[in-house]
Amino acid sequence: MAEADKSGEDFREKDLKERFDFIQKVADLSPNILFVIDLREERITFISKKVQELLGYEVSYILDQNSDIFRMLIHPEDYEERMASLDNCRSLTGEEECEVEVRFRAPQSQWEWYRIREKIFQQDGEGNITHVLGIAQNIHEQKLAEEKLREEHRRLEHAQQIGHIGSFERKLPGDTMHCSLEFYNIFGIEPRKEGLTIQEFYSFVHPDDIENLDKAINKTHATGKPHDTITRIIRPDGSLRHIHRRAGINKDEEGIPISVYGTVQDITERVKAEKERIRTEQLMRSTEILAGMGSYEVLLDTQTVYFSDGLYRIFGEEPGSFAPTLEWIDQHSHPDDVPAVQEVIDRAIAGKTAYTYTRRIYRKDGSLRIMEAHGRLITNKQGNISKIIGLVQDITERKRAEQELRRSENRSRKLLEVLQNAPDAYLVLTPDFHIEMASDAYLRATETTREEIIGKYLFFVFPDNPSSPEASGVENLRTSLKEVLTTKKAHRMPIQNYYVPGPNGNFIQKYWSPTNSPVLNSEGEVEYIIHRVFDVTEVLKEKATIEGLASETEMLKTSLEEIKIQASQIRESRSLLQSVFDASPNSIILYKTVNDPTGKPEDFEFFMVNEFNYNVLGLPRNLKGKKFSEVFPNVHRTGVLAQYRNTAETGEPADFEVFYDGEGFQNWFHFRVIKLNHLLLATAEDITERKKGEQELIQLKEELAQHATDKYKKIINSMDEGFCLIEIIRDPSGACTDYRYVETNPVFEFQTGLKDVIGKTVNETVPDLEPFWKETYGNVASTGESIHFEDYAEPMGRWFDVNAFRIDAPDEQHVAIIFKDITDRKEAEERTSFLLELNDAIRPLEDAAKIQETAMQILGTHLEVNRAYFSKVLEDEDTLAGRKGYYKNIEPITSEVKISDFSKELQKQLCEGKEMVVQDLMKAYEKDEKATHQINNYMVRAIIAVPLLKNKKLAAIVTIQQKNPRLWTDQEVALVKEVADHTWAAMERAEAERAMRESEQRFRNLVEASALAVWETEPDGMVLNESMSWRNFTGQSNKETLGEGWLNAIHPEDRTRVKKQWKQAVADLKNFDSEFRLLSASGKAIWTNVKAIPILDTEGKVYKWSGMNLDIHDRKQAEEALIQAIEEVEAASRAKEDFLSTMSHEIRTPLNAVIGLTNLLLDRNPREDQKENLNSLSFSAKNLLALINNILDFSKLEAGKATHHITDFDLPLLLINLKQAHHPMAIDKQTKLDLHIDDKIPARIATDQLKLSQVLHNLVSNAVKFTESGKVNISVELQKQENETLWLKFDIEDTGIGISEDKIEHIFEKFTQAESSTVRQYGGTGLGLSITRLLLELMGSEIKLESTPGKGSRFYFSLPVKKAKNEVFPVSLETKTGNPENLQNLKILLVEDVEINRRIILQFLQNWWQIKPDEAKNGKEAVELAMANQYDLILMDIRMPVMDGYEATYRISKLPGYQNIPVLALTADKNQEVQQADHETRFSGLLTKPFEPLDLKKKILLHLPFSFQNSNGKSSNGEFSTSETTSNQEVHVEDELLPLVLSQLKEYKNAFSKGVLEADLQQLKDLRHKSIVLLEMFHFKELSEKLKKAVESFTEGADKENPELIILDVNVVFDRAIKRIADEIREPSLDITRYTTIAGKNIEVLQKLISNSVRTLEIYKEEFIAAAGDQDADELSNLVHKNTTSLHYLQANRLKREIEEFRGLLKIEPIPEQDLQAKQKEIQTEFEFVTARLKALEYS
Repeated sequence: MAEADKSGEDFREKDLKERFDFIQKVADLSPNILFVIDLREERITFISKKVQELLGYEVSYILDQNSDIFRMLIHPEDYEERMASLDNCRSLTGEEECEVEVRFRAPQSQWEWYRIREKIFQQDGEGNITHVLGIAQNIHEQKLAEEKLREEHRRLEHAQQIGHIGSFERKLPGDTMHCSLEFYNIFGIEPRKEGLTIQEFYSFVHPDDIENLDKAINKTHATGKPHDTITRIIRPDGSLRHIHRRAGINKDEEGIPISVYGTVQDITERVKAEKERIRTEQLMRSTEILAGMGSYEVLLDTQTVYFSDGLYRIFGEEPGSFAPTLEWIDQHSHPDDVPAVQEVIDRAIAGKTAYTYTRRIYRKDGSLRIMEAHGRLITNKQGNISKIIGLVQDITERKRAEQELRRSENRSRKLLEVLQNAPDAYLVLTPDFHIEMASDAYLRATETTREEIIGKYLFFVFPDNPSSPEASGVENLRTSLKEVLTTKKAHRMPIQNYYVPGPNGNFIQKYWSPTNSPVLNSEGEVEYIIHRVFDVTEVLKEKATIEGLASETEMLKTSLEEIKIQASQIRESRSLLQSVFDASPNSIILYKTVNDPTGKPEDFEFFMVNEFNYNVLGLPRNLKGKKFSEVFPNVHRTGVLAQYRNTAETGEPADFEVFYDGEGFQNWFHFRVIKLNHLLLATAEDITERKKGEQELIQLKEELAQHATDKYKKIINSMDEGFCLIEIIRDPSGACTDYRYVETNPVFEFQTGLKDVIGKTVNETVPDLEPFWKETYGNVASTGESIHFEDYAEPMGRWFDVNAFRIDAPDEQHVAIIFKDITDRKEAEERTSFLLELNDAIRPLEDAAKIQETAMQILGTHLEVNRAYFSKVLEDEDTLAGRKGYYKNIEPITSEVKISDFSKELQKQLCEGKEMVVQDLMKAYEKDEKATHQINNYMVRAIIAVPLLKNKKLAAIVTIQQKNPRLWTDQEVALVKEVADHTWAAMERAEAERAMRESEQRFRNLVEASALAVWETEPDGMVLNESMSWRNFTGQSNKETLGEGWLNAIHPEDRTRVKKQWKQAVADLKNFDSEFRLLSASGKAIWTNVKAIPILDTEGKVYKWSGMNLDIHDRKQAEEALIQAIEEVEAASRAKEDFLSTMSHEIRTPLNAVIGLTNLLLDRNPREDQKENLNSLSFSAKNLLALINNILDFSKLEAGKATHHITDFDLPLLLINLKQAHHPMAIDKQTKLDLHIDDKIPARIATDQLKLSQVLHNLVSNAVKFTESGKVNISVELQKQENETLWLKFDIEDTGIGISEDKIEHIFEKFTQAESSTVRQYGGTGLGLSITRLLLELMGSEIKLESTPGKGSRFYFSLPVKKAKNEVFPVSLETKTGNPENLQNLKILLVEDVEINRRIILQFLQNWWQIKPDEAKNGKEAVELAMANQYDLILMDIRMPVMDGYEATYRISKLPGYQNIPVLALTADKNQEVQQADHETRFSGLLTKPFEPLDLKKKILLHLPFSFQNSNGKSSNGEFSTSETTSNQEVHVEDELLPLVLSQLKEYKNAFSKGVLEADLQQLKDLRHKSIVLLEMFHFKELSEKLKKAVESFTEGADKENPELIILDVNVVFDRAIKRIADEIREPSLDITRYTTIAGKNIEVLQKLISNSVRTLEIYKEEFIAAAGDQDADELSNLVHKNTTSLHYLQANRLKREIEEFRGLLKIEPIPEQDLQAKQKEIQTEFEFVTARLKALEYS
């Protein structure tokens, strides 16, 4: 048995080994970690090599470890769950698997998530599982994505809660709405898992809003566009809420609606606030209208002014009819008030104080109003004045009332002046004997002034004479005055001896007769005493000189004298009184009292009346002696007579006001009445106007006060801020010890919590208030300086933002306070500050455990609790891991806790994500004995527990614990929730960053494995970090690579270029793409393609560059070989061209002599036999010439050297000449030759005349040659017309031998004819039709053929031509001489190095016009002859010894008088036509040797000097000359001529500047004429137009005074044109050399490549325009990627660069729309330009 067991065990071990071998093979292919675990020893017995790549551990290291390896690899929080899963593997059966997700320690101590799946691998003989096979799959990225999704969902929910925004979605078709939690909160209902039906939703909508909601929903479904509605809903509790609903339609890819989605937002408070705002504004407007008030606001930084509606009305303007400004206000103000008001405001700004001013304004209707403004300065947090606010009131009526009052006062003052100037001497004394007033007479009598005595004590100013003891006048006066005060009656004193103080300190003796009269007030008290004196000094002095009279006589005389004096005094007094009366501006009447029989006053008789009564009141002058009541009967009814009687009876003065209605009066009068013995003195002042003004003023003040009070209260009560008016209470030292509440608004109670405080003091309502508040408000009341501050009121537990300022007078000690409760804001700021501190602390941390521990430490310290910890739920979803965190004065909790031990209610609460907040656990669980026991064990009484859910499962709990009961605030609970979220996010972020680092490392490893070298640099392009792959390839050490050291590894020939390109890429922040040779460690140069891109951070800034070097060595070698092969082919082609050119010259030169001599002999009438031989000779020579021409033409066409020269010519003439040229041969062949020309074709057209003629000659020649006794038709029809382009159909049809169908496709090949017998019978080279095909393709056409053997052939083609620009007469060159005597004097210089050629030309000239030209054998001789003679025309050979024709012509053109002399080039090289176009020397014409005599004659006549032409345009022989539109004036510019164009433009620019500065009009006109063709050809239309206008303006004499401005204006456009050509030279828009390299000499392949590129570019353009219009950066990226190859082969670098610049603009925030549109236009233009260039190449 033992052996059997051993054998079985050996078998199992062998089987296990075989399995391991198999697993190893599988593991090598798997991206995951494969492993086998021995459950008996709990150790790893096999693990794949992936573990080293993913986790950084060697396989051998892991296999050598025991079970501790699990604790080493697995995150501590996941260890128990992992081991539990391993235990579960022991009970697996069949194909069952165990699965668990854990975090493994990756390189650099980072943690990454892996999913482990394990199944049975090996069992022992008893069936027990001994080994399990497992796979560890990295799911870290998936985990991060899941968490990111959860985080976004969490943020969305938070945002919805904060903004009171709910969301909903309804699948279509269907009527169930699935709503967010906040949606249900807004509707006041519990969330419903099954959703909400449309009918249920409508049940909440207010009945009046259902119709509008229906319309909005229908509109959304109809248009598919989102629609907004504001709808009222009625909650189940009956409350009404306003919601803002926005809904849209979501469609699938086919455009079919699949759901309705939308949001709802509770905007009830916003609606209420808006209604309240409108109500308040209406109230303010009403208040302003009633009070005649307005308000204003001035923003000092922008000088912006705002008016209230009331202020607009004060100015007489409609509210809002214009935007007011400070200038507008000044313009509508009185000019004298503007500087004064500005001064007031400047002082206020300088002192930061309030201000008041009065300003006169002019209203719209021209009326003048007076307004009073009260303003206050508002400062910002920095203490700077930011704006001015104020109130304005129209005080015009008040000012009028005040003005009327001043007028009344002025009248009283004038009366006083009259009294002072009265002739009587008197004083007005106060009851305490101070001098109030003095008359001028009194001042003269006492030799004093008013300044000396007014306001002073009477007896101080006028004392007794101390040197005269017997003087008693002062004392007697004092007694009299006291008697008056007592009796209130007048007292007349006897004559008194006074001593009046003199000016020198002496006393002057005076004798006065004084009278003291009281003036009583309305209460009957003495208000003043009138002390009147009569000076009798002189009288008494005369009396003293009489001596010797008896004492009786003296006594009698004294009495008589006194009587005289009294009589005189009375007269003087009456005179004085009458004068005073008449001077008074009021009514003064003196009445005599009329008593009744009982002796009581009954009526009053007029005694004295002043002039005012007559002149102003209009009373009759016969009043004296009449009774008062008879003249004025209404004195009874008005009570005036009763007042008079009372004064007359009692002696009490009367002072009253009464409205008198009667006797023509309806006036207010102010009466003052006093009794003078039996007389009554009454004054009456008309105070009607004053009464009206006072009444208006009183009414106005009452209205203003009431309106202002109402407005003030309404504004205060409608404010959102709290308001109170307080009265400062101070102690004897002046310190503020308390204050009393005078007034508050409703918000005051809400924000302070204080009720019924008016009349109470703060010490009564808030006894514990800090002294700071009283001191602050006391200072405001004392200084008048307003204050703004924020502070915490400890007794109220609230923060307040306070503005305090003094109102009313300083002595009233009133302070107004506006404040608001900012507790929530302060707590939010504190919370934000705390969260910032938390984030700063945990942001650098990379370990999740450290993050949660740090966060709990900070939270616990902040809340001052005993415990704060973070517990994670383990994999069993029931166990809370050991808690780490903050502990203070309490033991930590280290044991694990089972969630299942909690009550079911608590489990549900936590699993639903609802926080647990308990103030006292003992009270909450007092009936639960088990719970109270645990509470005591954990020493916890108050708790906050915040659950964190992950995938709707409880993942962790953040717990805050307090040993004692604690009342948790909402803010504290919210803070714990925020910290929990922040901590969780930080932990996830740390895990994500770790995974990202590992991912980057894996990517780096992958890239380094696929490239020669991978590297990174700093943002400035400098290398700081080592690249292992770079070092391995180049052999450079890290030190050698740093900075720019890496450049030393680049091949020296490439180094400078690469360095420049790299620096440019770094500067422009553009991708780097370059090819260069890199030196390997062995020194071998390897071609590499380097690609690098800038890596941007979250702010869009470059924080590094990443790049790689790819091996392209083989590709570059292949390209170099291809280039070498192309160069060899091109060299062979050039050699062939050189050979053909030489052959052309060598054959044509003797051939020229043969043809020339033959023609000369034929002209001398030879014999018939000689003529026949000469004709044969001429025919053979011409055939040989045609053969040579065909060979050279074909060579030129095949090499692509032929060009298309457009000229204007006469098409019918060309066709007629064509027919005439072939007519002799047709006659010989007995063939009829017909010509038909469509009448619709214009006589003159524009195309390449030479090539068209050659094509037609070839086709007609063949038709005639191959037709015997038949017919040849030549026809031209107008096929169609498109704008200026005409499509002409040329048709040459014959009845000749025809061509078989199998030969048609080969007939156009070179050196090919239909049959070999054709060559023998008809001759020819087989090049004619090949040349024809190539010529037509060059001209944009295609030859077509229809043929039937034995019946004939039809060749036809459609040719696009233009209408000729100018209609001119065709050149008709006849052979007859005309007027030869006119040309005998034509001086011609013939330059030709071959003597026979000279002889032939000489003979022709002699035969035609008897001209003998001068001869030169080379260019040097020609120049010398030209210097010595003046020639009219020069015939110049090109290829000559000593000096060629180019140089000679150039030098001759520089000689005086030769600038316009025609020079005709003679050349035997047909290719000279091409060279002529490129040479700087321009000949007037060119003739190819050998030439027909008629061709030479045509050229000479064509270029005759003007002096040899008739005035009517005919030449000397009667032939017409050509217009200026001849071939020598045509400009044909190819790309190779761009440098010449650039040079020409610069020359034109300089010539223009010079012409303007020198005022050379002719030079400017010549410049305009010379430049027009070039400018039009290159579409420089703006420049052409500028030049045209400048010349026209200069011609009209304008702007000659400002030439610099003209030059500047035109040169700007010149510079743009020059830059465009320079850009094209430096960087052509495209280059097809890569295509030509591919195609070689196969034109068809090249055309196909170009055609494909045209189509690709047109599609690219359309797709780009669409993507650019949508600003779709992703689509643009796809387009660039898709079309990279096409642009690469076209080398359209400018287009490529501009597209990249456009994509760069899309990355800028915000997108610069204007720049974007401009760049898009540039790109479209470049697309069109490149496409046009390609099409031109395609057609050519």
